[in-house]
Amino acid sequence: MILAIDAGNTNITFALMKGEEVIHSWRHVTSEALDTAVISEGFKKSGETPEGLEGGILASVVPDVSEELKQIFAAVFGRPLMVAGKGGVALGIEIKTDKPEEVGADRLINAVAAAHFFGPPLIVIDIGTATTFDVVGTDGSFRGGVICAGANLGLKALHQQTAQLPDISVYEPDWVAGKNTVDAMQSGAFFGTLSQIEGLVKRLRAEVGGKVKTVATGGLAGYFVGKTDAIDHHHPELTLQGLRLVYERNSGRAE
Repeated sequence: MILAIDAGNTNITFALMKGEEVIHSWRHVTSEALDTAVISEGFKKSGETPEGLEGGILASVVPDVSEELKQIFAAVFGRPLMVAGKGGVALGIEIKTDKPEEVGADRLINAVAAAHFFGPPLIVIDIGTATTFDVVGTDGSFRGGVICAGANLGLKALHQQTAQLPDISVYEPDWVAGKNTVDAMQSGAFFGTLSQIEGLVKRLRAEVGGKVKTVATGGLAGYFVGKTDAIDHHHPELTLQGLRLVYERNSGRAE
């Protein structure tokens, strides 16, 4: 059993995993204070014992949080936390970009998992705080991608940078042409993101060539899955499964 930790800009997801199975998971808001109770209390609710934990692995896009989580994990379990892409931890994917060191660990972890489950070539669409489109080439390498502001981030910016637009979150409106301000904002966020997905997938497929599959993941993916033919597969646990695969590779248990 391992503890996989996905530290994103909005939430930190903790998942206890036995093989591919997620046996217990919990979340913590990234901006809130961290302490040992965040891990120890969540662990207790699983019904598992710390003695059954083989190790842990972290993917993080928030450097300060990474350091805190490493210290907390060591304090709770008395062992170091493996960090994806750091300290010699091999991801098992070739990175063909101008500056490989700048690519977020979450994007690479998703690419590893998507290639494992669906096979290259493919596009991973991670729909959350940001919406990212990452390309895995025919040879299984990471070829770069596209980073866009997420739907809720766009709505937040509209509220913060204007005098009268309200603070709302994305949902699917009934009509494209909104009959009031809130519906008009929702239409922009929802249908704008949907059109963004369709347009960028079309362009990326043309650039890569051949039959390129798409896999959607992320906290907001559920809003868009089933609404467009541009999304072939939905895997809500893609990052967690990628973390598991990287852990197994680096502990000598890779398939």
